[in-house]
This record gives sequence, C-alpha cells and structure tokens, in this order.
Amino acid sequence: YERIYDFTVVDLFDLPLGYECFYNLSHLNLKGARRVSTLIDSHLIEKNIIPAETLLSTNYDRLDELSRELDKNKFNALMSQVFEAAESKLRRKDKIRVGFVLYDASMWCGDLLYRLFESEERYEPTVFLCLRQDQKTEPTVVRDFHHGIEQFKEKGINVIAVEEEETSVERQDIILFLTPYLDVLPKAFKLKNLSVETLLAYIPYGMHTSSNAGICNLPPVSLAWKVFVDTTDTVNFYQSNCRTGFPRGECSGYPKMDYFFSDNQSVYRWKEAQPGSTKIIWAPHWSINDGIKYSTFQWNYKFFYEYAQAHSETSWVVKPHPNLLFSAVKEKLFSSVEEFEEYLARWNELPNAKVETGAYYYDIFASSDGMILDSGSFTLEYQYTHKPMLFLRRESQQFGKFAFELMKRTYCADGKNVAKIAEFIEKILVAKHDPMVEERLKFFNEHLNYRKNTGMLASEYVFNALDRSLKS
Repeated sequence: YERIYDFTVVDLFDLPLGYECFYNLSHLNLKGARRVSTLIDSHLIEKNIIPAETLLSTNYDRLDELSRELDKNKFNALMSQVFEAAESKLRRKDKIRVGFVLYDASMWCGDLLYRLFESEERYEPTVFLCLRQDQKTEPTVVRDFHHGIEQFKEKGINVIAVEEEETSVERQDIILFLTPYLDVLPKAFKLKNLSVETLLAYIPYGMHTSSNAGICNLPPVSLAWKVFVDTTDTVNFYQSNCRTGFPRGECSGYPKMDYFFSDNQSVYRWKEAQPGSTKIIWAPHWSINDGIKYSTFQWNYKFFYEYAQAHSETSWVVKPHPNLLFSAVKEKLFSSVEEFEEYLARWNELPNAKVETGAYYYDIFASSDGMILDSGSFTLEYQYTHKPMLFLRRESQQFGKFAFELMKRTYCADGKNVAKIAEFIEKILVAKHDPMVEERLKFFNEHLNYRKNTGMLASEYVFNALDRSLKS
C-alpha cells in the first residue's frame, strides 16, 4: 500500500552559513551546528510542523543570531509565536518572579512600578543591582554600588547585590532590563545564560535625545517581549532604525517622571549659607572625548566651583554622570581617581553645596530653581519641573529632531563661555526672570505630558500592559 509523509526538505546550502561555521569542507563546527539547528527549528515552526514551545529551551543568544539572519517579518512572526508560548506557561503559574536589572542606581525607574507588582499577590518583584564587571576594581564604582544598595533598602525595596561575575541568580519569569548594555553585567544576565522561557522587557534608563541609531539594535530592544519608551517621537525613531522594525514597542511615558504628577513629593534638604538661596543643579556629562561628546566639563569645572565659592546667595547640588570620573582622569584633567574625588570633596566642604549620586534625585529637581547641564536625558527630564534650564553647547553635540526642537525653547550657552553661564544664573535664576516659560510649557503639553495622552501614569501603563498579557 502507499503511505504519504508530510515533510519539508531544507537545503543547507541556502542557509546563511559562512566559513566560520565549518571546521573543514564538509563538516559544521559547533557554532555552525548551533546556527543550523536554530534556523531549522525556526523554519519548521513557520511551517507548523513543530510547536513554538521548541524554542523556549534555547537561549537569547541564539535568537539574537536569528534576528540578524532572518527577514524581519519572518523573525517577528516567529517571535510572536514564541512569546505566546512563554506567556501561556506563565499564565499557569501561581507566582511570577519579576526581576528589575540595572548596574547603577541612577538607572532606577522609580518605586511606583515596583510597588504595583508588589501589591499583587501573584507577582514577586526583586531588584538586581549589579556591579559593572568592567570597572569592578575601581573604589569609586564599588562605593557607589554599595550606596545604591543602601538607597534601595532604605526605601523598603527587595534588592539583591550581584557583585561577582559568577554569582548565581534564581531564574526569573520576567526580566525588566533598565539598561541596554548587557556586556557589563555579570554572567547571570548575559544572553547566552537567559532561557527564552524568561520574558524580557526593556525600559530605557534615560529619555531619548540623541541621533545615534546604534542603540536601536541592542539586544534588549530587538529581542524584547515588550519595550516601553517615553514619547511617540522615540517610537518613530526606533521604528526607523531597528532592524526588527520595533513591532513590540509602546509609548508608555517615562516611569521616573511619575513623581512629578504626584502630590506626595518628598522634601530635599539643601545646604544654604544664606536663607532663601537660589538653588541650582549642575549636572556635567561624562563624554569629554568619547561617546556622544556632549560634555563641556573640561572647560568650566573650575569656574563652577569658584562661582559657588564666591556666591553664598546660591546653593548648589553637583550631580555628575557616573562615568565622568573615568573620562576626566583619562583626559588628564585630573592625574588620578583620588584627585578627582578631592575635587568633589571640595564641593562638599562648601557651606552652600553638596554632591549627589545614585537614584532618587527627583526631589532635588522638584525643589531646585534651575539647572545647568550638558547631558542628554536630564534635558527632557527637567522639563517636568517647568523651571528654567541652561544647556551648555559644543560643536560635536548631535541631537535627534525632537531634542533639537526642544533646544529652540531652552536657554543655551557655549560651554566655554563662563560669562554667559554667570549671566544666566544672575538674570534668569536669581532675578527669577524666565521669558521662555510659556514656550516650554506648550512644548511639554504637546510632546511630554504622557498622563494627558494616556490617562494614566507611565508606571501604571507598563504594569497594565504586562499584567494584561499574563491573565488567563
């Protein structure tokens, strides 16, 4: 009798295999075998010959390879099936572990989202603060790491310190990455050690201002089950530049900024040499000659200290980018880490200034009178205070279209022009004369007021989106 089999033949010579996949003319090496296995699985899933659950046992490193080799429509169709299979397994669980992963406390998305998970019995949230492995011998990095752990504990957050490369971590059902830079994280959070059974979500730690498209193709963007970004302008930017097309991205608003829509704002204690001092934040970026090259610190760091020292009618908070230490020493502004720390210590010794690092800086923003900066995300974050800001310019700075429009409504000065910086302090901040306030408010309501657009806080949006997907 005749028996009919339904099968598919895959021609390996049509697969994207380079010489690096073979150890001789006819045999695949381990890398090639792994790639072929994953490609065949994806092909058979597409043909409905094997179930999508097959890929749940693989790791995200293999899916990252697929995202580079498959047509984006095929890849996204495959991932939709895989994510649905993972969701289905989680829906049957009584307890769902949710891990927030970051390597610097300043990346923290704010407590509200954590509290929303904590308030639901079926979720078990944990914060994993990791010591960045590329700088783990630097005393300042270690000190800031432990300071971050203490900040979380003081707020009643369930935090786990992941200090060593080999530290084992209990498997999470959902990981919320608050950084796209996985290469500096310990082994437990590398792609090759994360099973696809664990769903990945991503919330950028900063608001988007740069024109650099490279960030759109980092794994937490291209491989995530859900991505939550700050504005519709950011959604459009990612859609234009992400190789997978950004099909799982949503505009939630920015969870950190939920604080500014709350009536329960905490009180920050400024150091004042005189009552009623003008309260100023100075937030220098790190990128002196690397990265996005925003920083103007090299031209004005002495001026700021001398101005604060000479003007007791002002009160200062210095909020340096976590990487400024390395950049300032590398560029020989300071001869050593110790000399850089001595500079910050001199600020702390002033009767009208202090240095702040880590998370929970919203109360500083809210209680300030103005900010001077050359950093990216703070440019947008500070708009939620509706207070004046001076952005320090240099020729190498590159902004996306959205941030460029904001710059038209922001006070700006050349970072080398200390006279203009002093003029801003005296004419805009001390004299409380802010002629651009109405333009900024109009821009804010059109582009940044996410609660008006969605009817909820960003943390509520993120929680609802995740929770809805995991309900039976």
